[in-house]
Amino acid sequence: MFRKPTAVLTFLVWLASVHLIAQQQQTSQQPSQAPQTQQPSRDTSRVKREIPLYLVGVVAMEDGTPVSEPLRIEFVCDGDVRRQTYLDPQGNFTFEVGTKQPQSWMDAGVSGREKDVWGGDSSTPWRSASTMDAAGTSGLGRVNFNGCEIRAHPRAGYVSNLIVLGSRSVFDKPDVGTIVLRRVSPSSRSTISLGSLAAPPAARKALENAQKELAKNEPKTSKAIKELEKAVNLHPEFAAAWHLLGQTRTGLNDHDGARQAFLRAIEADENYLSPHLELARLELSQERWKETCGATERLLKLDPGHPQGRYFDGLANFALERYENAEESFRFLGENGHTQQYPQIHFYLGMICGRRGEIDAASWELRSYPETTPEQGVPQNLRELIHQQLTIWEQESLTRKANQSASMSSEPPPNQ
Repeated sequence: MFRKPTAVLTFLVWLASVHLIAQQQQTSQQPSQAPQTQQPSRDTSRVKREIPLYLVGVVAMEDGTPVSEPLRIEFVCDGDVRRQTYLDPQGNFTFEVGTKQPQSWMDAGVSGREKDVWGGDSSTPWRSASTMDAAGTSGLGRVNFNGCEIRAHPRAGYVSNLIVLGSRSVFDKPDVGTIVLRRVSPSSRSTISLGSLAAPPAARKALENAQKELAKNEPKTSKAIKELEKAVNLHPEFAAAWHLLGQTRTGLNDHDGARQAFLRAIEADENYLSPHLELARLELSQERWKETCGATERLLKLDPGHPQGRYFDGLANFALERYENAEESFRFLGENGHTQQYPQIHFYLGMICGRRGEIDAASWELRSYPETTPEQGVPQNLRELIHQQLTIWEQESLTRKANQSASMSSEPPPNQ
């Protein structure tokens, strides 16, 4: 018989769940205070550290047309989003690395922001390769971006390619290529709001002004919000403007204001997928589990195969102890090729199977999680939890087999 988890183990499960959920939150954390760093000495290494390196690219639809609505671009290393920015109205994006930049409003909620792309802590600035010999880099102004990529923020109903980065130099051309968005959902639901297409020119101009402002390295968010509020006042059914307003407020940790904006976007166009997804993300980040399930339910009615919607749905149902519903969403992800994108489902499925007493299946799932995830992607407390639970199951299995063997040996021999 499967033994129920102890109070300590139950707490660790909760703690691990919170960490895994936090890995999916990208716009909800308060920015931490800037670390105190030692002033560098006046030598040539200071000059080397401050050499900027630019990464520039473009995003377009598969048919070559420009992206017509706001889209966030993410700089990802080892699965963690380290920086993010918006496209400008022409569909271009820019990241500046190689220098220590002040944290922008867009980076406030980025997961893993306490680390730089080379695995250092927050006291280590963005560095050029000349200061990073131990990381396998060499030469003035070179940076090792192995394990890093640039991607479009997941968008309902679409998939896109990744731009994989390697070793780069400040003397290389900054162009990293094109991210192409391809429609995969066969449903009639859209990531383009038809109501937004009917917005008057003045409202669309206000949205464009906000996009331009948010695409800057150091945007004035108050100015962007003013433009977005102007857009929705001119055209209350402007779902795209409401959506961007919600994202902007989320980046400023105005959760109530963001929630209101996403709901207004949905009210303006209920078939517009993007605000459904952002609302689910927001509710999840606030640990409003029932509200998250409500948001994912509406999202999955529009697009039943949406991977991120399925993942959010599984997390919220797991937190509510609705294990059958959580398992359904996690199994869907595994059966449809999304395990690499969401390796954490192995952990949750392992705990769900363990509760049912399916020890072999549960053990396989728990072992699969760290095996399919980079070491730095699994927190130490979670590794300890997995090891502890596997040890308990192994001991219970040995005890059960010993009892069965003893029972069989104590039975009288059959009559000849």
